Amino acid sequence: MLHNEVYVALTATEIPGLLHWLIYVVNDAESGWKIHASSKGSDTFYFSKEEWHCVDDDTAVAFIKVGQIDEGLNIDHLAEYVKDIPMTVVPESQVNDETRFSCRVFVKEAIRLLNKAGAFVQCPDFKALANEVEERAIVVAKDQDPKNLPLFLTSEVASPLPVSGSKE
Repeated sequence: MLHNEVYVALTATEIPGLLHWLIYVVNDAESGWKIHASSKGSDTFYFSKEEWHCVDDDTAVAFIKVGQIDEGLNIDHLAEYVKDIPMTVVPESQVNDETRFSCRVFVKEAIRLLNKAGAFVQCPDFKALANEVEERAIVVAKDQDPKNLPLFLTSEVASPLPVSGSKE
């Protein structure tokens, strides 16, 4: 993983089979930042941006590369786009698919907002990305020996935006 790459990451929870969804931005080979909807120590979800040493965390299940923060920008620029996502209701864009707010809802909404803003992630269909995460990461990880985790994948649905001035 390289500096400023953006991933959808999944971590195991205390509930077998239930995974926590988050956005992970690489700082260096051993650590980065996780941006997520957390409920740790609370009855409700709240926005959290915290340093994470993913290589030392045995709960990490999968990392799916979805984007890249441009040179000269950092995690704070990405966080600015997603920090105000309401966490008490399902966003309008997901009311037909979700019955209540969750960390997965937060990640899907964050990807939708970043794509809409043309910031860091190019993903015209956040629902297809969620399906890809479930099919490629969750299903595969379920059958893996824990020693072979986490998985590192590159999304086929989402990608970094082309670099300014490139011919893409």
